[in-house]
Amino acid sequence: MSGLIQDGYDYFLVGNYGQFDRLAASVCLTLKRGYPSIGVNLVVPYYQPQLDSYEKEYRARFDDVIVPALESTPYQYRIVRANEYMVDRADTIIAYVNTSTGGAAKTLAYAERKKKRIIRIK
Repeated sequence: MSGLIQDGYDYFLVGNYGQFDRLAASVCLTLKRGYPSIGVNLVVPYYQPQLDSYEKEYRARFDDVIVPALESTPYQYRIVRANEYMVDRADTIIAYVNTSTGGAAKTLAYAERKKKRIIRIK
């Protein structure tokens, strides 16, 4: 990821719903110590109860906490839509997908359909 920063990437969107999301957030926040000008923003699919429970912690760690307008989206699809929100705003996607099913695989397929640059971690 430091290579991406050196190539001019300065804005990172991360989720918070799986081990890879948390790992990616941790890496971005660690890199921010050495590159304080980068932005690291957390995207959460639900306003309640997640933000109320952890808002102070999130706001202390991340530059911004983004809750996409997903009120009309059924609850069970909001993580998928939040992932699509991040893909739509990204130039490059960093993905760790080791199965052909599930949310990560669907998000990767969405990024491929959108012709995004994808860096796959194995």
